[in-house]
Amino acid sequence: MHENQKLVVLAAVLLWYAAWGAYTFIVYGLDKRSATRSHRRTPEARLRKLELLGGAFGAAIAQRAFRHKTSKPGFRALTLLIAAVHGAVLCGIGWWVFAA
Repeated sequence: MHENQKLVVLAAVLLWYAAWGAYTFIVYGLDKRSATRSHRRTPEARLRKLELLGGAFGAAIAQRAFRHKTSKPGFRALTLLIAAVHGAVLCGIGWWVFAA
């Protein structure tokens, strides 16, 4: 694959993670607001799906920013594990793009 094509792939992957991260951050914020107002909540399974699709970084930031899901250490730990896997994927793609 040509160097320019690799950069396009890297840009697409970074855009994917940025979009899903931002969307997941917003969903976590809305869920926190629903929790404080005793409204209908976002199911945890949906939050997990968003993390797995690439929103784990946004979820990890949202958990800290909104102090959301902090009373569930297992939930937070799994979010960080998913984020670590996505981080490894990004490192692998970066290595593929920039390795000689």
